[in-house]
Amino acid sequence: QVNAQVLLFRFPLTIRFRSASGAEDQTVFVSKRQEDFYFPLAAAPDLVRVDPEYTLLAKVNFQVPTPMLLAQLADTNDVIGRLLAVERMGDRSDKDAVARLKAVLNTDPFYGVRIEAGKALRSVHNEDAFSALLDSAAQPDARVRLQVVDALGGFYDDRAYAFGCRVIDQEKNP
Repeated sequence: QVNAQVLLFRFPLTIRFRSASGAEDQTVFVSKRQEDFYFPLAAAPDLVRVDPEYTLLAKVNFQVPTPMLLAQLADTNDVIGRLLAVERMGDRSDKDAVARLKAVLNTDPFYGVRIEAGKALRSVHNEDAFSALLDSAAQPDARVRLQVVDALGGFYDDRAYAFGCRVIDQEKNP
């Protein structure tokens, strides 16, 4: 039996707002199962990150609008933010999402984000994603190449089989 006087939790939560004028962190205290918070800001933010330093042991489900998601995906100073953005982009299957994931797979400065982009393209699992993976097979990092091969292996397609055979014949990294 739960007593109404017992607090289930109480913790600080940092929320970062980034706009043209810079980043601003604000901290709120969460003490209820569901709460609404309002923040006075000088301008509309380009990007909002909940728990930007990833200090809470929690799964944060924060749905952001597409422009903010794209800004998060492009923020080279925030690896965790890019990883979260790639994960959310993998939930979409439109051509724009696949094109963005392909760009991340081929250009992100951190191999871990590129690996997650390969996983996201596999989860999209349509013809555009398959083509994006095939076009991105020539990765300089062996860890990313392995992910592309693994992702293509999830497609039951003769082209994926032929690609796998070529990789087995040509790959120099054991």
